[in-house]
Amino acid sequence: GDDLIRGRLYDTETNIFAGAVFEIADTGGSTSLTWTNAQPDVGGSRANPAGERFFVCWERTLSSGGRFARYTTVDAAGNVSFVRAMGPTSTDSRVSEVHVSASAGNTSNVNAWNVCFRNFPSAAGSDREIWAGQYNPDGTVAALVDVVLAAPSPFFPGQLDISDGLAVSGTTPRYVIVYDDLGAGGSDVSALLCTGNTAPSLVDINALEHAVAARSQDLPRVVATTDRFVVGYVEDFGGTSTTYATTVDVTEDSFLAVAERRVSLPATNNAFRESLALAARASSGLASRWVGFGYEVLDPTDTDQDITGAVVAANNPSSPALQ
Repeated sequence: GDDLIRGRLYDTETNIFAGAVFEIADTGGSTSLTWTNAQPDVGGSRANPAGERFFVCWERTLSSGGRFARYTTVDAAGNVSFVRAMGPTSTDSRVSEVHVSASAGNTSNVNAWNVCFRNFPSAAGSDREIWAGQYNPDGTVAALVDVVLAAPSPFFPGQLDISDGLAVSGTTPRYVIVYDDLGAGGSDVSALLCTGNTAPSLVDINALEHAVAARSQDLPRVVATTDRFVVGYVEDFGGTSTTYATTVDVTEDSFLAVAERRVSLPATNNAFRESLALAARASSGLASRWVGFGYEVLDPTDTDQDITGAVVAANNPSSPALQ
């Protein structure tokens, strides 16, 4: 009944799978201690081609109690490195939603994977937490994973996502974590601007772009283009849902400036499900502001669920505003 994490390499030039399925994480080698692995995520690397690796992370639940974050690296031949822990190791830990950025950096001066997860410790009176940190392309620690945001109940962050890093105007690389604050009397999308394992700036995306407070914004996703971030989410109102895109800039090195004119993507009436995905061409190193969206839409003619795509060009002038 325990779960393994498995992987397989895919060659995008030949459009074929390269090699067989291989095991990344097992279920424990002892009759006294076993574990369950779940919810894997993977990031790629283009900045270190001589030793190209993938970063794989997931959540692990031990039979003795506790749920933790684990990670390893896999090279281009499918060789798996040692499985390592990241973040809290107490049996009170309840880690979930472990995520890694799409790449280790889309420019030559950014060369680290960004990771995040949430932790809701089981100990009475514990804060609900978001943890984040960075890893080098060889899997070594660049910024030790630590708490970047913590607050007591009813703070309830969920649906986390994390971007690639950007070094805007030669600054220390910054990255963004987005989450749905499900316990703040509503369901707004918030964004943390992070550097290393600290978060100098937190903004409510929907409040700054003047979204209707009575509506619910969910499924936040974020990507980095060459010089700015793009956030996507789904807004629900009376059973009708609309997918939106918002551009976000780094200004004064430590603040996020949010576009006040969000973009509504076609078509409306998309089903309110786990159905939003973003991909930036910049993740592969292209100097591009193009971002692809994929989301689920209800077809009103036959009530089927269709997958719709949209391409967003984040080409408006950068915002100068401090928020």
